[in-house]
Amino acid sequence: MEKRTAHYDLSAVVVLVRQHRAAAFTKTALDGGRRMGLTVSEMIEAVCRLTPRRLYKSMTTHADSAVWQDVYHADTPAGQAYVKLTLRADGAPVIQFKELDP
Repeated sequence: MEKRTAHYDLSAVVVLVRQHRAAAFTKTALDGGRRMGLTVSEMIEAVCRLTPRRLYKSMTTHADSAVWQDVYHADTPAGQAYVKLTLRADGAPVIQFKELDP
């Protein structure tokens, strides 16, 4: 399922990213940012600069239709990034961070 409105409060995600820094990113997200040539600080800054206007879509996971993921397009020093966010008690909120396909 997809929708064009955010499922999660972006400001709550930003607070978590500022608090937890690198721990707010999954290994997959960190690896994706590094492949773009970004430092963790640059990735954190890109997420913290997101605005609701940058929302691309919100979608459920393939494995569980009750779990939502908000997808944003972020500006970084290396170009645009595809950033997937979720808020779950048991995991990092930034689950994907990779170069946005042109």
